[in-house]
Amino acid sequence: MFNVISAFALVLCSALAVSAQTAKIQIIHNAADPAAASVDVYANGEILINDFKFRTAFGYADVPAGVPITVAIAPDTSTSAASKIFDKTFTLEAGQVYVAVANGLLKQDGFATNADPNAKPLAFDVFPVGGRTAAKEPGTVDLFAWHGSTDAPAVDVVAGGSRLIKGISYGSASEYLTVPPGVYDLGIAPTGGVPIATFRADVSALGGAAIVVVASGFLDPAANGGGPAFGLFAVAPTGGAFIALPSVPTPPMALVQIIHNAADPGASVVDVWAGTSRLVNDLAFRTATEFLLVPAGVNIPIGIAPGTSDTSAQSLATFNVNLAPGRYIVTASGLLDTTGFAPNGDASAAPRSFSLFSASDVRSTSSVAGNVDILVFHGATDAPKVDILAVALR
Repeated sequence: MFNVISAFALVLCSALAVSAQTAKIQIIHNAADPAAASVDVYANGEILINDFKFRTAFGYADVPAGVPITVAIAPDTSTSAASKIFDKTFTLEAGQVYVAVANGLLKQDGFATNADPNAKPLAFDVFPVGGRTAAKEPGTVDLFAWHGSTDAPAVDVVAGGSRLIKGISYGSASEYLTVPPGVYDLGIAPTGGVPIATFRADVSALGGAAIVVVASGFLDPAANGGGPAFGLFAVAPTGGAFIALPSVPTPPMALVQIIHNAADPGASVVDVWAGTSRLVNDLAFRTATEFLLVPAGVNIPIGIAPGTSDTSAQSLATFNVNLAPGRYIVTASGLLDTTGFAPNGDASAAPRSFSLFSASDVRSTSSVAGNVDILVFHGATDAPKVDILAVALR
């Protein structure tokens, strides 16, 4: 297979005669349909790749640009492009770099559907996306993620508690990320949720390379014709068999939204530290974070520091927390120093000193579709006990 791509120009000699301009392309076979486990690939009617197997790729090669190239996919027993089961015509732009991913289902009967409204159609297709033959910066590693699992929802890719990639749907690619060489645990989470699986990517020896991280296979093989199971794989720019990223244990996580409701002018802008790591930078009064990923089941000192802080040692207040897995809203409220502020005559009011108030089992979506769920927090240090009245205006 890998000698065939070096003959691309020979296969497409008629196109080259028309255009001396070229583009570069890498082709990846990620169609998990068992009926497409091995296919033949034709370009403008000539055999390009014989017996192209699932979870293999071949390296970047120069191809004609500015002229139509019809790519046909046929069973691996084919003798000509007339046996095609799929074809598509591409015109590549001169000087550009592409990754073409073969993905999807030849027939959708017997396979699970995908409820994600942003997912691409599940039918077999070849998806061209922008590629790179090497990292832009020497010594770094460039990578993008390709979501190629037909029955998987939109997902986030998480590393070190940060969502590196948000809301990538089937049939879509992320933007390139640039990381230092190293070992990374990549968590796969439903969009906005906690990771449900984790895979280890060792790119410590790949400085200067650009790779593709591919989500491949089925979340539920039994509902998909017994096809291959879901996993993450790396594809090198030189091609070859996909490199499986080993599965590792997924640490428990909690989801926490932080609301800054401390009206004390001395806390108008704060940094939030989790241990010695900055969790939130420059959180202003009357603003809130999205739901953040925080380790669950471990003791974490949460420090609230001035917005100009450089380390957690500058924290104005520190609170030790240990969260069970779940979803929380944590509201920062109160006064750093009660001197000069009005008292509160309500005997049941909480102390007015600066504190963190936690609500558990909270929601990010309403419990009834089309409705709005409201959670009320009383954070006015000088206000008495109050009732909340709701009046329907229409």
